[in-house]
Amino acid sequence: MTTGATSSLERITIKLPDDFDPQRHGCAIELRIAKEYGAGFVIDSVNLTRKTVTASRLAAIAEVTQDEHDESFQARVGASL
Repeated sequence: MTTGATSSLERITIKLPDDFDPQRHGCAIELRIAKEYGAGFVIDSVNLTRKTVTASRLAAIAEVTQDEHDESFQARVGASL
């Protein structure tokens, strides 16, 4: 039986509307990201010149166990997923 743990950083970049104003639309962008990509993303950067926002979240797999006698495996995911 083989066991291991891993995690990965999931990163997205989305295009902002032309009239984007961080003061007025900041919460709306967070809601849009959650609706389109799922919960747990944190905004890393906003590029007003390129009109993009980059966000990331940690996708953790707490444990993967594979039975050496067959091709099955079990994956336990972290509570944040």
